[in-house]
Amino acid sequence: LEVRVWGGIGQEECRTVWADESGVLLAGETSSTTFLNPSHPEASGPVGQKGFLMALDTALDFQWSFAFEGDPLAPSGTPSSMAIRDVVRDPADSLTAWVLFDAPREGKWEGHLMGVHAEEGVVAEHHLTAPGAAFTAALTPAGGSAFLVVGHTVPTAAPGPATGIQVGLWTGDMDTPPGWALVEGTEGMEALDADWHDDTLYVAVHRSDVPAAPSAVMAITVDNGNPVVSGVGAIEDPAIAVHRVTAIG
Repeated sequence: LEVRVWGGIGQEECRTVWADESGVLLAGETSSTTFLNPSHPEASGPVGQKGFLMALDTALDFQWSFAFEGDPLAPSGTPSSMAIRDVVRDPADSLTAWVLFDAPREGKWEGHLMGVHAEEGVVAEHHLTAPGAAFTAALTPAGGSAFLVVGHTVPTAAPGPATGIQVGLWTGDMDTPPGWALVEGTEGMEALDADWHDDTLYVAVHRSDVPAAPSAVMAITVDNGNPVVSGVGAIEDPAIAVHRVTAIG
């Protein structure tokens, strides 16, 4: 067993991993202020949480890395905040990674899907917005070059339960943003993770309005082009919290 450690100044936490025949992608958060400014080891850059992604080859040797703040237009000195959700490799370009993350823009939490090239840096960024605050959970392969992005929204005008589950199809095209629409019948649910298998999207959810069984796995299928809930499997133990779901045949 071989253990390798990467890191820098500050605290870092890997949130998600992608592995394929080209190697491994890691993505997470770092508190290092120098990670974004290698030529100025003493200081500059936003404080707080930044995102990072790292590419390794199949032997787990370092290839390249990239770091970014939550809001690149925020005034200098403004604390940076974000939450990394998922990372995938571009099906058509092994040197491009796509990272799904949440970060505030103009004071409002939104989901973001950003493409990063090993040599060119950021090549595209798509925003996932909705009335209220938007939170993403997963970017799961859906066959071919397509992916499904899953999340939920919460109201911001007044405190309250989640508005419901949001789902969208992304074709994998750099210039085409993913869809992002509310799934009917999911009011009060928060998305935690998702996986796709056999034309069905499985979403791990938390239901604040069902205190006796708040954790559940929901099945979503497509009917005439629209996502619909086809089943809900509740976990009848309020002490069990679901964070990940994997669908297998």
